[in-house]
Amino acid sequence: MTDKIECPACEANDFAFVSEFREGGPCPYCGLPNDAIGEVFRARKAHADEQLIKKYTEAVQRAERAEEQLAYIQRQAEEAKSCLDVASREWST
Repeated sequence: MTDKIECPACEANDFAFVSEFREGGPCPYCGLPNDAIGEVFRARKAHADEQLIKKYTEAVQRAERAEEQLAYIQRQAEEAKSCLDVASREWST
């Protein structure tokens, strides 16, 4: 989602449009009502929020899988170290 304020119908984004929009008026170029412009802005923001939530959820899932893999690798490393310790003791006697 962009932070740029523009008319969703005619894409006007100059001072006249922004000023009229902030005052509650329609687009001075195409006449799109302020309520309609606001609805489009809210819909775009909601869609952007949904995308962020989805990306956050996916990132958390990836992090959880990475932590599980790290724990597995650490267990394997401990097992290998334990085997090396046993083998080292047997060879030194």
